[in-house]
Amino acid sequence: MTKDNLKYLEWMTMEIERTEKEIEEYCNSLKSDTKHKIINSNTVELIRAAQAKLKILELSKQMYQVHHKLI
Repeated sequence: MTKDNLKYLEWMTMEIERTEKEIEEYCNSLKSDTKHKIINSNTVELIRAAQAKLKILELSKQMYQVHHKLI
């Protein structure tokens, strides 16, 4: 594995972890809103967008690993 490959995979892993934390924060915010009987549709959309981003990042990382025969 080249140094560039490793750097890219590290970046992808950090982005995935950051996005997972983002989703968790949005979900916690939504839970707080629902306790007060307020559903924030913007938060729901942010969760969906972050989940889609997470899936894209995970698939991109897998494709990169397969393409470069890293797994």
